[in-house]
Amino acid sequence: MAFINKIGKKIGNVAGSAADKAKDLAETTKLNASISSEEKQINQYYLEIGKIMFEHEKDNPNSPVAEQIGKILASQQTIAEIKAKIAEIKTDNDVSVPNTCPNCQTENSGNSKFCPNCGTPFPDQ
Repeated sequence: MAFINKIGKKIGNVAGSAADKAKDLAETTKLNASISSEEKQINQYYLEIGKIMFEHEKDNPNSPVAEQIGKILASQQTIAEIKAKIAEIKTDNDVSVPNTCPNCQTENSGNSKFCPNCGTPFPDQ
């Protein structure tokens, strides 16, 4: 009987130790999540500082960050050119063919499926 009691005590001790380790692991995970959250906040502050510095120094050729400012301005120019190309493509593809209503002869330069005057369906183009 003493042998069984000894085994029971050892199992109880091991179970308690495992529970303590699980508790420690959960606490460590929670603390690591807090660290990660603070690091993300710091990075956001860095971004805000960078934007402020950019606006403040963008016209200063002697700025200690002039090289990076030049790269940002070049990227902004590239973005503007790409947006202009996108707008041009959209404009080219959005050419409206005038529709003349077969019923009332009203012209519609939009892409309507029906005549705005009498409601007659336009033939498919």
